[in-house]
Amino acid sequence: KQWYQRRVRGLYSVGWGIGVFLTSVLAYYIVEPYGWRGLTVGTAILFSPSILLLAVMGESPRHNARKGKWERAERTIQRLCWLNCSASNRIRLKRDSFDDEPEKETNKDAENDAENDSENAGLFDGFRLIRATNRTRDMLLLCTMNILAVLIYYNIAYSAPRFFNEGYCSGEVVPVEDTCVFKKNVLFELGVVSLFESPGIMFAAVVAELAGRKITFQVFTAILFTSLTALYFCVSPTFLLSFLTMSRIGAAQAIYYPIVLSSEYFPTQIRSFVLSCSVASARIGAFVGIAVSQFVYNVSPRLVVMVTQVAALFVGVCLGVLKKETAGQQIE
Repeated sequence: KQWYQRRVRGLYSVGWGIGVFLTSVLAYYIVEPYGWRGLTVGTAILFSPSILLLAVMGESPRHNARKGKWERAERTIQRLCWLNCSASNRIRLKRDSFDDEPEKETNKDAENDAENDSENAGLFDGFRLIRATNRTRDMLLLCTMNILAVLIYYNIAYSAPRFFNEGYCSGEVVPVEDTCVFKKNVLFELGVVSLFESPGIMFAAVVAELAGRKITFQVFTAILFTSLTALYFCVSPTFLLSFLTMSRIGAAQAIYYPIVLSSEYFPTQIRSFVLSCSVASARIGAFVGIAVSQFVYNVSPRLVVMVTQVAALFVGVCLGVLKKETAGQQIE
């Protein structure tokens, strides 16, 4: 069960499509009678169970040990070991690992510890480990992929409502006051697009296990680029829903790639650090994607599609530059 950690991290992406679908369903019934304020209140109500989930979520073994909850910490570690098939006997932690009153250090020991902390503490320690494992290029590639993937996703997610509402490539002129007014048929179509996103990610996850990571992700990137090309050349309104759904699935896959590859390309010591950097860099893509979908769209809807095409092309290039095929094995 060495795949447990990376699959759990990768399947985080499944929740995106479900959440957007539920938002579309909520808007379908709420916007017309109660307006956008009603939708905001309804969204807040749907989000409220998260507070309860956070309240019952388990703490880390280290936190429980520091609080003296040794049995709870042992149960958590035992379950982690079971999931990784690395232990079968009951684990018992050393009770004096977190003494409240540790023995006093000598001045010499304290000076040595302070010197070591000043040399190895902070953000730069993570970068030193990455250089030591010769993974600097791979980290930069994955961060770049995450920026571009989120940019693609936000471009499509924010532009699709206007594509449906304003008649993409129809030549119709829509008054400014109607650009953000969505009828029920538009909300229904947005829900359909979002509904297919999560199954698409799960399908890609299964195919990746059978065919390999890089080849699967490259194929889905090619599908994304093809659907965007069809949109650029103004497909018939009859097929607009189909190609937007395909592009949305491809965009969700693009977000899924860096999460899976980050979990497999890097040793245990730096895996979490790389994932954190990758997720942080994705915020750049979110900012640019929203800006493109809002401002560039006013220049030309097709220009938004062109920018998204270029981003998808570069995602494919980054996948091609990655040399190692992990075949699902984590580096320890």
